[in-house]
Amino acid sequence: MGITVEEKVYELPSEDSHRLEVVKIGELKTIQTSYGPKEKFSITIKVLDEVDSKGEPLNVFMNVSPSIGVKATLGKFLRRLKWNLTGKVQMDDLLGTKFKATVAHNAGTGDSAGKTFANILVDSVVPMSARGPAPVETV
Repeated sequence: MGITVEEKVYELPSEDSHRLEVVKIGELKTIQTSYGPKEKFSITIKVLDEVDSKGEPLNVFMNVSPSIGVKATLGKFLRRLKWNLTGKVQMDDLLGTKFKATVAHNAGTGDSAGKTFANILVDSVVPMSARGPAPVETV
């Protein structure tokens, strides 16, 4: 008998409002985009109120640039979590942060055409706890 290998299909959380928790911060990597090479890292977020068909946890992922500017996805996300973004931000402080947000499904493009991804709607993020770095005092 020959070996059959097929692409893994991940189950997605429902398109709905969910309780979520940041569980992992990925390594900073340079990836090729249509705009040239960009530095990005992933944030793994566990869905707390839904599991897959085998009872295993579901995750969603955010791939972000290391920028906390007002237009940057990471900056918008952290501001929605009520973080003080004065000065430097230690991303490991994000671990364990719980929040509510809406998950939407989006079709992949380019190399990911034909796949569907679960994405967090950043504008729907609401913190569930007061975790995060303490406000930085300015003189």
